[in-house]
Amino acid sequence: MVVKSAAKDEIDFDKFLIIIATKWEEADNKAVVVGYSAAAVAAFFISEWFIHLPVLDFLLGFPVQLVGLLVLPYLLTRWLVDSKDWYEDVSGATGYLVSKLPYLEKKKE
Repeated sequence: MVVKSAAKDEIDFDKFLIIIATKWEEADNKAVVVGYSAAAVAAFFISEWFIHLPVLDFLLGFPVQLVGLLVLPYLLTRWLVDSKDWYEDVSGATGYLVSKLPYLEKKKE
């Protein structure tokens, strides 16, 4: 017996990988993209370490977790109840960020 989800919007991981591969192939400055990606991962781990230092864990850790906890119902309502597409929200946010970073401007045809 095969059990499948009855969700109307299933996340297709293969489709996601194809989108990422297409965006990678269209990128003009692959070295810059790799550099920014590595810097983002490093910044994430350094900030995670910094926030969880014993003194700063109370000062920064709790407020950051509280903000995340307060934003979660909004995002769930937006994506599940209002049927907004999470991919469009994430694409819009990353598109805005890419437009502000140097050397990642889109190629004009």
